[in-house]
Amino acid sequence: MPNKQIQAPIGLDITSPLAQQDVDSSEHRSITIPGGSQENRQPAGLHQLQKIAARGGGSKRATKTINITTTFPNPWKKTADEIAAIRGNRWAPSSDDFDAIAGSSYTVNHFYQLLGVIIKQPQGSIKRINIFTHSNPDLITFKGTIKPKSTFAEVLLETSSALSLQMLEQITAQTWFQVGKSKKKYYMKDIRKRFGKNAKVYFYSCKSATDVQLLQEFADKFQVMAAGFKKNICFCPIISTNSITRKRIGLGLKCQHKGTNFKAMDSEAVLRKP
Repeated sequence: MPNKQIQAPIGLDITSPLAQQDVDSSEHRSITIPGGSQENRQPAGLHQLQKIAARGGGSKRATKTINITTTFPNPWKKTADEIAAIRGNRWAPSSDDFDAIAGSSYTVNHFYQLLGVIIKQPQGSIKRINIFTHSNPDLITFKGTIKPKSTFAEVLLETSSALSLQMLEQITAQTWFQVGKSKKKYYMKDIRKRFGKNAKVYFYSCKSATDVQLLQEFADKFQVMAAGFKKNICFCPIISTNSITRKRIGLGLKCQHKGTNFKAMDSEAVLRKP
């Protein structure tokens, strides 16, 4: 049977009642960073502790692009079951799809792990960060669950680990972070120093620009340009009898700019400057 291209729905994003927003009133945050490098990605477990050393000096020119994927395990254990779900329009993209689109990447499962990846970079080195995930208008999440249903795939977002206005409000100039077992303290000013001039962070997720306030607050907090999308992100896997080719992405119901190069969608992004 020839390959068949499917424009698959992304599923329904809802807030999980089992993982509500946790508010920590202290000024200390502990970060667990994903192991490995961008070229040798490893899953980022919450209990996996890594010690990193601060690198001084920085780069003369920001050249580094970092891809970030998030933790949404594939619920279909058999390829045949996932192909059937795609054919039946009851499918949603998982980490497998994010990884295929991103290529070399870090996988995180918490907003603080994103900060850990940033801190790990040399000062002034980051030109661009691309983040692939699920989101709601007021919430960009880093972890969740996909639950196959009879007529659709339900996507549950973990709110306690997500990027939200509430999460950003908790981080002040006095908030300090420790990475893994390291005793070194990092502040927001240290995170900002990792970015180069005119650095950008792109959120490739549905509704990531519906709440422009969240993008603006992120841009102001990190002093970088933040970009999101008002149209739905459309993952368009190509399926055959027994295989799935995942590396296709586009925008909206008609899957505009569909292809393997996610940056082709950038002209549709909503950009906010600090």
